[in-house]
Amino acid sequence: MATIVLNGRICAHANVSGAERYASNVFSRLQNSIKHRYVIVRPKHHSIGWKGHAWEQTVLPGICRREKAALLFCPSGSVPLVTGGVPVVATVLDLSFRWFPGAYRLAFRAFYRMMTGLVMYKATRVVSISEGERTRISEVYARNRQKLRVVRLGVAEEFFSIQPNGLSGRPNILYVGSTNPRKNIVGLLQAFQVVLEKIPHTLRIVGTAGPQFRCDPAVARLVHAIPPDRLEVVGYISDESRLRELYGEASLFAFPSFYEAFGLPVLEAMAAGVPVVASDIPALREVGGDCILYCQPQDPRSIAEAILDGVSGGASLVDHAKKRAREFTWDKCAASLEAVFDEVLQTA
Repeated sequence: MATIVLNGRICAHANVSGAERYASNVFSRLQNSIKHRYVIVRPKHHSIGWKGHAWEQTVLPGICRREKAALLFCPSGSVPLVTGGVPVVATVLDLSFRWFPGAYRLAFRAFYRMMTGLVMYKATRVVSISEGERTRISEVYARNRQKLRVVRLGVAEEFFSIQPNGLSGRPNILYVGSTNPRKNIVGLLQAFQVVLEKIPHTLRIVGTAGPQFRCDPAVARLVHAIPPDRLEVVGYISDESRLRELYGEASLFAFPSFYEAFGLPVLEAMAAGVPVVASDIPALREVGGDCILYCQPQDPRSIAEAILDGVSGGASLVDHAKKRAREFTWDKCAASLEAVFDEVLQTA
């Protein structure tokens, strides 16, 4: 039985986003596996920023030696420079810092350009979370494309048991995710202005932009242009049970992002039985198939038309979408990761 160290640096983050949920969900399932001995290690402090990366570079390699690790798994796009000969499997979540540099602060872009190159060089296998993102990574790091393996994310079983709980008063259109520029909050707000007089809905935005992102001043201007009783900016939600309640209260889920590597909120909305409008981009097509409605994210009128279609007829897709969402589970995700680990261990 091999010992596999799971790098839990990202699990020490104070705020939980899709990346943190990916790590925590697969870690909990891998720990239940009888195939290998899994050891989760993490900093004692909240690890966001340079402290976490310093721990990863200096403390983590020593833990691998102490645990006599046969393999190290790093789920969040960074690896130690020195591992003492321990093979590494790492996940590159996305390359958005390359395609949308204006959305990120300079230090963040520079660090992850360097670190992603190190991951592609150092790791024995590199996990991509969708076929679409594997294609992008292959284009940039063509020399290392043979290392890439696709392991799609999953959705928690609790999302399938969400009961619709429409609030008294106005129905709402829900957005869940970061509010950084690549998520196209500006386009969503512009589209909502177009449909404002045609539907009774409130727009509910759940999420914030992290410290690594630049703020778009257009967001504030558009927020102030929408009547206060038609827009609710909820901010960050740490309680996943409350997040599930918000899905249950939604009449429609809107996600017009410019760029995604997977699109976990879209999958969660599908599992929750909420009609979905999303960008017509490869990763979201990979998740949504023919079970959701698509829009062109560069065109606010396309987003607006898709919202109107979703309000009037999106409910007809819900059962199909729920069935498709069942194809994406955290158990499958963990099992696929373990298959990648076994591939590395057999050739080590």
